[in-house]
Amino acid sequence: HFGLSTSPLGTKRISGPAASSRWFYSIMCVLHVFRCWCAFLLVAELRAAGVGQNQAKDGPHQSCDGSCSAESEGIAAWKIDESVSLMQRRIARRHRVSGGDFALPFAYSILGPDTGTVARLLLPAETSCPEQIVLTYPSRPQRHVPVALRAEPVVGHSLFYVDGQRFNTMTNFNAEEGNPHPSFSFSERVCEARLSAEVLEGAVSADFPIAGGSGSTMTVPLPPPNPSQVVVLGDTGLRIKSKNDGWCSKTMKGPKSVDGGKTCEQKYMLDEYDPSLVDGMFQGAEDSIDPAKNGWPFAKVAEAATRSAMLAGSIVLHVGDFTYRHEACPFPFPKNLTAKQAEKRRTFGDCVGAGAKWGDTSEGWLADFFEPAAPLLRAAPWIVLRGNHEVCRRGGMGWFRYLDPRPVDPALFEGAQTAFPWCVTQTPPYAVEFDRDQWLVLDTNKVEDEEESIDGDPQQAFTAEDAKKFAGTVVPPMSAGCATGATGNSDWMIQGLAELQRKDLEKQHWLAMHRPLFGLAFENQGDNASEGRLYGFQCELINAFAKEGVELSNVLAVVSGHFHNFQLMQLENYPTQLIFGNGGTQLATPLNGQPSALGVIGDLNVTMLGERIVKSPTIGEFGYGVISVAAEEEVLQVIAIFMHDESFAGSANVSAELKPRQLKLPAGGWTLPS
Repeated sequence: HFGLSTSPLGTKRISGPAASSRWFYSIMCVLHVFRCWCAFLLVAELRAAGVGQNQAKDGPHQSCDGSCSAESEGIAAWKIDESVSLMQRRIARRHRVSGGDFALPFAYSILGPDTGTVARLLLPAETSCPEQIVLTYPSRPQRHVPVALRAEPVVGHSLFYVDGQRFNTMTNFNAEEGNPHPSFSFSERVCEARLSAEVLEGAVSADFPIAGGSGSTMTVPLPPPNPSQVVVLGDTGLRIKSKNDGWCSKTMKGPKSVDGGKTCEQKYMLDEYDPSLVDGMFQGAEDSIDPAKNGWPFAKVAEAATRSAMLAGSIVLHVGDFTYRHEACPFPFPKNLTAKQAEKRRTFGDCVGAGAKWGDTSEGWLADFFEPAAPLLRAAPWIVLRGNHEVCRRGGMGWFRYLDPRPVDPALFEGAQTAFPWCVTQTPPYAVEFDRDQWLVLDTNKVEDEEESIDGDPQQAFTAEDAKKFAGTVVPPMSAGCATGATGNSDWMIQGLAELQRKDLEKQHWLAMHRPLFGLAFENQGDNASEGRLYGFQCELINAFAKEGVELSNVLAVVSGHFHNFQLMQLENYPTQLIFGNGGTQLATPLNGQPSALGVIGDLNVTMLGERIVKSPTIGEFGYGVISVAAEEEVLQVIAIFMHDESFAGSANVSAELKPRQLKLPAGGWTLPS
């Protein structure tokens, strides 16, 4: 229970032999007095804590130089109203002492359609949204912009809507479809203020006042009129993906759970946990940057990216897939590995450090994203892309709650409940506008007719023999159906894209989408791991662009994630494809090496989509990128930065010049020469 009982135990009826035992009553009374004393201390601690927060601007009665940690500030985040229930206080306390330097209240900003900026504020359940956000200017009076409630706290075992379909997780519950972990559960309140370009012009700060009367505020980062650089990272969460969780006698192939995980058919369920059966892709919770150790270093990547983002004029682009812990880690995790498990050490790590912090819940989102990303969220405003891990059955509720920049509008969520919670699969493209640049943002969380996933088969090492074998060849699509024109039915995600660009043809254009257009992989499809082949992805998107006849001019780069490596693909006459899927989640490296040899493809006269591949550096190490988007007379370039420390010497940075190109795909899509 989150609350503490205040009813005397002696008022409850006790039956059985213990009812006549004075010793029993005595012991129980002592325990009850002790529990009441603990409750008294908790209330006293909350009352004495006062007001203050480690990243807030403190009022006249508080002092904090900005270095205060969540631990040192403890639970002194807000003044607790006397009318707030003890249960709410316990919930608030649990989230206030989160790891890292994240604590509620917490503020950040998301860049949205046109020139709009959305200032978001996460608050504990007992705190109401402030009425206004205050913008300060150097030479004119402050302005006050209304603050709206975006989402209330909610627990997921109830009625909710996905794409307009009605679900009731209590009446439709089926034990065969996974354990009864809530399909979503959010304990904080989300508030937002929508700041137009006119309001932002000349503003030096934007501050949410925090309830309590002390003058404390939470500051959100504001966008520059023209960014000097974009710090790029993505695919950042801790991966937990079971094929067998140790409770199934066969590989789990049952219906998907409410969180999108695989389940075991009832007839194959075991009475006892068998660690030797555990199979899947699991990432260790330690923060090692060495890919061979299969750790989760997102906090380190975010810290390094924050140092880059501190440069004036920076913005951040997260290319999607924020959460990966969609199911519980097998527990206890196998210690004495079988030969099969040991062979997969690079993808078979002890993930039990995740504990119960998983799923489309506050705990899952805070642990997987907000806690490690907190410094970077404070440093600069973000453009965010929706990935396949933000589909409605995975992290979709949290995506619309925390990150999607559009307002809770019936036009966007037609057919779905617009109160909390909500999720829709299809959302249209939009443009983030600056004076000089236009970022075209696509929602590629789901594509139609996808036959093969980039995660479907392991990556293979590209050897010198492979280089000889594939020299002068044509790269086929990863999904065979793409070559026949049978795919490309995801037109909803690109409708209106060309019209968005035509509004600002004179600008520099960037296409931002989680799934890449021009990715390159070397893997086997089937059981014979020795026969790797080159494949292009995501061919379903290529065909969708071709069917819609999309034609975009002056495109400097397509910026994506999805493939858990860094990759830079330059074809002769297409915009550069940048893939930054190496922000923290488990890397897609060969089990015994690196995919870096794919970089020689540019010397082998290999073609894809009728164009010669000029460059294809591919590095399976953790890191992030910095794209310069400076003045027109300067050279625009991207730099991929890889992590290194005393225990792991990372690769040298990779840089490339970015030149504007036309994006117009062949009319037939991804077809192969006969």
